[in-house]
Amino acid sequence: MELPITLLLCFLAAMVRIPIHADMMEDPVNILPWFRNETTFVVFITPPKYKEPWTDFKVTLDPPDADESDVFIPKVGTPPAPRQMEFHNLYPGREYNVSVELVFEYETSEPGSSILYRILPLSPTNVTVSTDIFPDDLTPANASFTVTWDGPDSDSDFDRFLVKLPKQNITQLVELGEPQVAVFNKSITPGETFQVFVKTVSGTVSSWPAVFNFTIPPLPPQDINMDFRLNDEGKRGLFFAWLPLQGTWIKRKTNVTANFDEWFIHPLWRYMPSSIQDSYKVEYFEFQCLCNETADVSKEDVSKISEIIVKDIQVEVNRLQPDRRFSFFVSVKAISNGIESKTSQTSECAQPRT
Repeated sequence: MELPITLLLCFLAAMVRIPIHADMMEDPVNILPWFRNETTFVVFITPPKYKEPWTDFKVTLDPPDADESDVFIPKVGTPPAPRQMEFHNLYPGREYNVSVELVFEYETSEPGSSILYRILPLSPTNVTVSTDIFPDDLTPANASFTVTWDGPDSDSDFDRFLVKLPKQNITQLVELGEPQVAVFNKSITPGETFQVFVKTVSGTVSSWPAVFNFTIPPLPPQDINMDFRLNDEGKRGLFFAWLPLQGTWIKRKTNVTANFDEWFIHPLWRYMPSSIQDSYKVEYFEFQCLCNETADVSKEDVSKISEIIVKDIQVEVNRLQPDRRFSFFVSVKAISNGIESKTSQTSECAQPRT
């Protein structure tokens, strides 16, 4: 009778499965977010040091939006190696709960490990900046611009927009349902180039930025004049000269700055230009008139117009004949990043001295 009883006890022991409990783990399952974009989420799963046998990871995604939201991943290696799980075709901007349980035959760990993770929302579209609102008397005091945009071109979860000028570190938040407009009217200098970022924000997760670059028109130069003087070759020539709009000095908030060259110029004051420009566009032509008379500019004169781009605040007119009276029409525009200012112009009569 001893042999049948022994076989019976072995059979009963094999039929009894001990449930897998969390207190049998020396360390819990570790779930590490590995990658995410607008539709894909990848997690890295590190197995625990577990006292009892197990065969699979059971990975569950909630809400079950993925192509596969309830997956069994076999254990590999001894000790078990970490495994990777990918979820595809998710809903942009949505928060998901990822839970991992250990499986042995038909039993699962109680409880499993889980994390909440939100994937990226879709980016805004059609970002534009109103460039036709600059007043005729544009100055740093009244310079402003308006940013508008559209929402994502497909369905996405998000609750607000973030509009940022990264170089100036200026940010505005626009809640979902409010007009999709942001107005910036501080720390703006005519001629300055701006980069605008617009993002959607879902919870604490923001989308990739929709980017728009633009330049505010610079202010026109002032005090255009003509003057005869010696050029670099020692010959007398006719020069057109002008002045950029002067800036102002403002007191620093602190005498410490990351820009050492700027700090070296003055540690307590900072120069703020009234306009930023990288070059000037000069147009000029000679027309027929006597000095002290009103200029009569014909279409034929305009067809002889000369144009030159310079970085200096002066330009020399060559090929002048001595003892001849010259009547010139001159217009100058400041240029910043390809954007032209309004025109400053003058007409004068001059006669070179022999």
